[in-house]
Amino acid sequence: MDRILYKFFEQIIESSMILGDSFSDSIQVATQIMADALLTGNTIFTAGQGSSCGLAQLLTVNLALGTRIERPGFPSLNLNQMMYGINSDCKAKVLLTHSKSSDILFLLSRGASDSNLMQFIEAGVQRDLRIVLVAYKDDVILIEHLTPRDLCIDLSQFDTSVLSQLHLQIIDSLSQLVDHIILGEN
Repeated sequence: MDRILYKFFEQIIESSMILGDSFSDSIQVATQIMADALLTGNTIFTAGQGSSCGLAQLLTVNLALGTRIERPGFPSLNLNQMMYGINSDCKAKVLLTHSKSSDILFLLSRGASDSNLMQFIEAGVQRDLRIVLVAYKDDVILIEHLTPRDLCIDLSQFDTSVLSQLHLQIIDSLSQLVDHIILGEN
């Protein structure tokens, strides 16, 4: 059992190092996209797939409440929470109802071009939202629907067992960097 645990943590550390080395530029671009939108009065909409729904909610909470210092909240809504009890045909209508042009749609995918995320992307394109997609394996259909001004951070090279941890690291990085850009805090 110790060996299994050691190997798991070793895999997390190696994946974290690759994420930092290979994806820091993309994370900085995502941060700038989100900070610019917030500074101009726009909203960040978040959604996740499967177990990443809670991580998308964490980004919403971090933006709304802050992570390090007491500060005014930034406008952010989690679509997974807003969709409770809504049938699958109506999920994108929540985004169509509440979003306006130049808002941001931030999506965490666990792969396989999830149909709910596809509906959000289609609605986002229809409403002229800027989309930040954290993609995974077999998300080609989602990626193909992005526009040139959108951003895709493709984590397909990583093992599924570390995907939630990588999503969490991206969320934490974005939360802290957005605060730094907007508030000038270290």
